[in-house]
Amino acid sequence: MKTLPILPSVLLAILASACSTTHLSLAPLEGPTEVPLTWRAGWEQTPTHAEAGELDTSVDFSSFTAVNTTDVNVVVVRLGLSESEALLGEIGSRPAAFQVAPAEIERMLSAISAQDGGRITDLGSIGVAPDRAGRVAITGQKAYIAAFEVSQTPGHAIGDPIVQVAEHGITVHLAPRASTEKGALDLDVNLTLKNLELPMRERKLTLFGSAEPVTVQEPAALIQRIQVNASLSGERALLIAGIQTLEKGETHLIVLRRN
Repeated sequence: MKTLPILPSVLLAILASACSTTHLSLAPLEGPTEVPLTWRAGWEQTPTHAEAGELDTSVDFSSFTAVNTTDVNVVVVRLGLSESEALLGEIGSRPAAFQVAPAEIERMLSAISAQDGGRITDLGSIGVAPDRAGRVAITGQKAYIAAFEVSQTPGHAIGDPIVQVAEHGITVHLAPRASTEKGALDLDVNLTLKNLELPMRERKLTLFGSAEPVTVQEPAALIQRIQVNASLSGERALLIAGIQTLEKGETHLIVLRRN
């Protein structure tokens, strides 16, 4: 396992920033084949941990070194809804997965990069072996005041804030499956996105022995879990489009392809 520091701006570019005002001119992808996926989404309270800094962000690559390891490149693209529909047609307000020729993926990424390269974030490569899974994760931690601990002294009540951290980010987990096609890499793809709601929800409390109210924060995140079976080869890459964000009219598109 390898953990590398990453600038907070990279995480925010993936999960929080709205698309730029530049509207991309994109030609439809040729020959995409839709494949089934499972999608679950909902608002949840985010996991909390012990006290941490105001913002701590890292990238975690988990893979194993093996002679027959195959590298899978993961790219995240931010698109407006109309831009996504220009590529794939109307898929509705839901994620959809497609097998697409790698040459078409390359053409799409080149067109986006030429017009607004800031829309593309390359997460690097995940090493997958026949008997070993791999994972890439970009996660952030946002500190918040969860509660107050009251200390009583004669004539005074002192409230000390209890600081915890909420997690947010994106995780891609790839597990190999038995392949029936020579040269193909069959995978179970599990994708989790946690979009932290900012500013956090707040609630005022009155502490025992104090007349002044205090404010605590209650973090919540839109958590999406996507599972799809994919077959990657020299003729097929995987594209997952229509992933919701907290910005109205914005979607995420994720590309997986063999190196």
